[in-house]
Amino acid sequence: MGKPEPPIAPGDPRGWLDDITSTDSDDGPPRRLIVAAPAGGAAAGPVAATGTDPPPALRSRWRNTAVAAALLAAIGTVVVFLVIRDRPVELKVDGKPIRNASTVLAQAEAAFRSVVESDGARPPKAARCYFAPAPADQASQPRPRAACGPVLLGVSGTDRPWVVGRVSYSSGIGGEMIGRFDEFDAVEDLDEGTLRRPDDKRPAKGTGLKPSAAGIRDEEGRRLLRAVEVLAVADRAFAAAARDAGASTGAQTRCHFGHTPTGAGQRVSDAKLWCGPVLLIDSDPDEPWSSYALPISAGDLFGTAEIGDVAITAVTATTSLAPGVELYRPDGAAAPKEVTLAVPDAAPRQPGFLAVLDTTPPSVTFSTPPDARLVTPARTTTFDGLARTPKIGSGREALVAAPGEDLVVARFSRRRPEGAPPKSESAVVVAGATRLPVPGWSSSDAGTLVVSVPRAEQSVALEVLFDGRAQTISLLTGTRGAGSPAAFYRSATRVGIGQPLDVAVTLPEDQVVRATGSITDARVDGWRRDDGWAPPGQAFLVVGIEDWSVTRPCCKVSKVDPAAEWRLVLPDETVIDRVPPGSSSSTKAVLFVVPEAFAEGRLELSLRVRYEHRGNPGEARSQPVAFALRIPA
Repeated sequence: MGKPEPPIAPGDPRGWLDDITSTDSDDGPPRRLIVAAPAGGAAAGPVAATGTDPPPALRSRWRNTAVAAALLAAIGTVVVFLVIRDRPVELKVDGKPIRNASTVLAQAEAAFRSVVESDGARPPKAARCYFAPAPADQASQPRPRAACGPVLLGVSGTDRPWVVGRVSYSSGIGGEMIGRFDEFDAVEDLDEGTLRRPDDKRPAKGTGLKPSAAGIRDEEGRRLLRAVEVLAVADRAFAAAARDAGASTGAQTRCHFGHTPTGAGQRVSDAKLWCGPVLLIDSDPDEPWSSYALPISAGDLFGTAEIGDVAITAVTATTSLAPGVELYRPDGAAAPKEVTLAVPDAAPRQPGFLAVLDTTPPSVTFSTPPDARLVTPARTTTFDGLARTPKIGSGREALVAAPGEDLVVARFSRRRPEGAPPKSESAVVVAGATRLPVPGWSSSDAGTLVVSVPRAEQSVALEVLFDGRAQTISLLTGTRGAGSPAAFYRSATRVGIGQPLDVAVTLPEDQVVRATGSITDARVDGWRRDDGWAPPGQAFLVVGIEDWSVTRPCCKVSKVDPAAEWRLVLPDETVIDRVPPGSSSSTKAVLFVVPEAFAEGRLELSLRVRYEHRGNPGEARSQPVAFALRIPA
């Protein structure tokens, strides 16, 4: 090994510009310029000038110039660092500098990467985030926004290459503003000259950009996420629904997204999922597709939308593809060009067929009758759809009326009121002289009643029996039959009152008996658990009493027996006394039997007291206290 070289002495020409490094722009790697020192074999001392070595005086001048340049560069670096670090004076909110401007842009860039990845867009390598001026409608209180790009997302069209988002600001220590990136909310065509960064990097050119065309999109250009997952679930659901419907399917039966292609190469969804080929009993062989609405909602990321699970519970109809619609699957599976399926068959039902379906076939066109309710103390049954049709549904499970008959279809729901009695109902369908029991009526909460009746029959009703009283409702019009208790069909059956009660009677020697409490409410009932049905044309009026209390004197009178006396005075001055207290009437309620159309009256309360004073019996009464009572009929 050779001996190590001695240290280079000050002024030794061997130290002349050993290494000069310069850095290009952001778009390329640093370039390094290496200049070789003189060869090491010469003796120490002056070196003779050669064709490649500068003369000594020139070397000295260059060395001094290099030192001065390095010193100026260092000073410049310090000055620039002091100017731009965390306090870019050109970025302000309400005249105050943004302290963490670089952090805000870092937050925006992280969000921007997620947006670009979800959209499938391809921005240039130099795409980054900048501060942008506030929109024109906020010119009076300008607050810089974040703008990232350039890039053409699906929602950008061809002329809005900047993704713009909101930044929230709050006051920091020392009067500076602290920013926080919130979220992207728009795409815009911005003037690149107005965009700023703390490091003063300028925006990349947006020329040559192409709109993102990955996946499938909605009309706004948002990419629809969960496409693969939704199709997997839809394929399984559709296969099960087709089996349940007795439909014909093939080896290539599956679901596809419908879309219309655009000139930019994007697939714009028609908001439907097309499943097939499939044929039902009533399908046209040239219409082998079933369509289902595609639930689309805003995605978590800007520029995206999310597809919800498609509700495929039945195969009820088929159709042809709409003009211009093409089919797409992310896995590339193509729809068959030729369909060779056979249409399945279904047999008509027997005369007098009756069933309660758990679900309503969507192929039925219902009419909605007004106030088609049938109310008993146990249940309120509401019919919201009535139809008369030769058949409902399709496929093997289709319900087809017997020859010469129609299907009467009634969609209903049932509600059990709070405190309903344990007694149950029973029901029959009455079609002319035919009575058909409805199985499981007492336990049905909702469904669709289907009955096959002669095509000429114009009277088809449901008769419901509770506690010995029958009510009927037409399954053709929703009209209730005569004799239904009006108390159940009022616009209001209960009103809150909250009226305090205070009535007193003075006995001998200034002894006072006082009764207090309050009237909580009043309600009209057609049936009571302890009393059964109200008489025909009448109803029960129940006045609720709370905190009833009677204060009796102690010693100067004895055998004090107070009694509250209630009565109801109708507008025509007809007086109705309360039903005598018993098992169905107590200090918690006062009961009257009133006309079933009762709407208003005057409620009167007086206190009667029997007593004994010095061995002599006596009786005293208070003046009646009256309260107005109104219950809309």
